[in-house]
Amino acid sequence: MYFIVSGEVILTRANQHGEPITLQRCKGGFVSEASLLTDVYHCDAIATHSGLAITLPIQSLRDALMNSDFSLKWVQLLSKEIMRLRTQSERLGLKDIKSKLIHLIETDGKSGALHLQSDLKSMASEIGVTHEALYRAIATLEKEGLLVRHPDSLQLLRK
Repeated sequence: MYFIVSGEVILTRANQHGEPITLQRCKGGFVSEASLLTDVYHCDAIATHSGLAITLPIQSLRDALMNSDFSLKWVQLLSKEIMRLRTQSERLGLKDIKSKLIHLIETDGKSGALHLQSDLKSMASEIGVTHEALYRAIATLEKEGLLVRHPDSLQLLRK
């Protein structure tokens, strides 16, 4: 298992047509935590931005779970990850790209601004749309005066 200190790692798996699907995007925290109790994890980890990762031996983590204090902290961490995944699932269920983008900025951003830690192609994959469609949605929101695109962020404007 790995703890991402800085940078970005995505977990991907190929769909039935061989196209990659992003299962998890990690910009800080544990990646591959689902592998804790399995012998094989069926996805690939790809560093999309350079940074620092700490390797954690699985058996050491399994042993640490015998400590009740550690176990409680681990459950708290996994609970936060479940909440994040539910938010992501909610976003993926939205019908149009503009709604998905606004939802992403509102839930993952701060004060209406989302700092871009990866390129827009990665973001498109994360919200389940093509990058071309995402570029069009950003342009439309900019024309409507609802969004400002900065070199490193997207900012929502309220009318």
